[in-house]
Amino acid sequence: TDASLSPETPWYIDYDSDGHGSEAFIAYACIPDAGWVATATDCDDAATEVHPGATEICDGQDNDCNTLTDDDDPGLDLGTASTWYSDTDGDGYGDVDGATAVYCAAPSADWVADSTDCDDGRADIHPGATEICDASDTDEDCDGVADNDDADASGKTDAFIDADEDGFGDVSDGGTGYCDIPSTHVTDHTDCDDTRADIHPDGVEVCD
Repeated sequence: TDASLSPETPWYIDYDSDGHGSEAFIAYACIPDAGWVATATDCDDAATEVHPGATEICDGQDNDCNTLTDDDDPGLDLGTASTWYSDTDGDGYGDVDGATAVYCAAPSADWVADSTDCDDGRADIHPGATEICDASDTDEDCDGVADNDDADASGKTDAFIDADEDGFGDVSDGGTGYCDIPSTHVTDHTDCDDTRADIHPDGVEVCD
């Protein structure tokens, strides 16, 4: 006979069967029915993963019932947290080679989940930015190509091949957009014969 048990021994309902009860219902008996336990320390008796001694994880709940949640709990399992990247220029894209932090939630607006910024010192340079024609051939949209090499670059000028180098492009050439026009191309395309340098709109008409 267990002398510690009596008809006045309190037992607590354990709805989620995690071994920890709540004070929602109390019963007194020598021997409890199934589903009743001797402790009333569960802070959420509807969640099996929540009870004293449970592992604190990033889910917005106080898993271990110590009144601390997620990042505020020193016992947090960091394996459930996310890696955040420093966003120095505030463009919403972090630097993969910059500082990192591991938290459930971003510690501040200066930390983001994205790490694809190719220049975290300029807010106008990031994936999704507009690639523009510039003298420095800057890769504004971080896709690895710039200016002439980027099909999406803004500010390109249509140029036309000038095979005979008479300063006039082939009238049949549909044109190609360039930030920096190559020496083989010109912006005029009114040459009716791009195989002869003596034939072009400014050429001298002769009896032939």
